[in-house]
Amino acid sequence: MQRVAPMSEAYVFFTFTHYLDAAVREGLQVIDVYGGAPHLWLEGWSADKSRRMREQIDSRGLSVCSYTPEQVAYAENIAAADDDLRRASVEYFRRHLEVASQLGAPQMLVCSGWGYLDEPVEAAWERSVASMALIDQCAQEYGIRLAYEPLQPKETNLVTDLPSAVRMLNDLSSDNIGICVDTVAMAVAGETMDQWFDAFGTLQHLHLNDGETHGYLAGHLTWGDGSLPLAEYLGELDRRDYAGYITLEPLNLRYRHDPDAALAQGVRQVRAAIEELG
Repeated sequence: MQRVAPMSEAYVFFTFTHYLDAAVREGLQVIDVYGGAPHLWLEGWSADKSRRMREQIDSRGLSVCSYTPEQVAYAENIAAADDDLRRASVEYFRRHLEVASQLGAPQMLVCSGWGYLDEPVEAAWERSVASMALIDQCAQEYGIRLAYEPLQPKETNLVTDLPSAVRMLNDLSSDNIGICVDTVAMAVAGETMDQWFDAFGTLQHLHLNDGETHGYLAGHLTWGDGSLPLAEYLGELDRRDYAGYITLEPLNLRYRHDPDAALAQGVRQVRAAIEELG
């Protein structure tokens, strides 16, 4: 449980300090900070705001294990066909790396971006690889690792499963980029945790979420509200000696008005499943 982190995006209708207090109340020690409005609006951000946010985190005995910029709902897209948008998107991540460094985050989460559905996918793939290489170069300058997360097919047409993730990380060929698995995206792809460990040896980060493998917005449920096998996942992590952090993302819209209850339920279920493992 010392490596379980709540995602702050679940608290976008609440103050950042409310989120921090909820993490403390659940006995958690690390957090995953969402780099997006309203808590962290990049356009109006400053080093002074980072300093105040870090003071709020530190004063509660918490630390940032991962930093997750918004990159699906916003316009930014590192695989964009428009040159100006693509350059602006790379700059967007450079600025987020600066914030991540100011908050003391050891890693930042990244995704592939997406291409037009009426253009050859290879064109968008090449743009994504080129942009990611620039972001990785900047990340190395800040001493921050990148955690690369495949998404669901409804979110991107580039990296959505194990084969495409293997290809992407091979194309990037960087020791500074590791893989982040989301259990819902993994289930939608019909894959298992063991397959991912077999392919990569280990995982850099894990998004441990309940969900259903059908229906739009059926993921990012708190544990107990979906049908995914929590005990099986934790058993696989235990057998593989997983030493990374675990983010809980109860982001489904049903939780927006009461994220505390969703977080408490998820933490309770994860803690009980861990205790069952002995």
